[in-house]
Amino acid sequence: MNCNNCSSKISYLYLLGSYLKSFSYEDVKCPGCGDTYSVTFFSRAVFSLFIMLPSYFFSKLSFSFKQIFIINVVYLISIILSMPFILRLKKASTEI
Repeated sequence: MNCNNCSSKISYLYLLGSYLKSFSYEDVKCPGCGDTYSVTFFSRAVFSLFIMLPSYFFSKLSFSFKQIFIINVVYLISIILSMPFILRLKKASTEI
């Protein structure tokens, strides 16, 4: 992603680190100019569905608990690593 204000690149690792710091969709600041971006509501909803629905369906499969646990852990790790690609940012409003 590039900053809309200063056109500096916001790296994958920077975005992933800011998402993993709090797990609460806190605002992301541009490392170049300090502009603030927030995660859109729609991408929050899509990300929640990516986590909840497959986990539910995996639990309905006729595998042992250990196999379902391993499937869920691998799936959740892959979803967490893809967070910067799934979550979309918009410039945060400065209104109070």
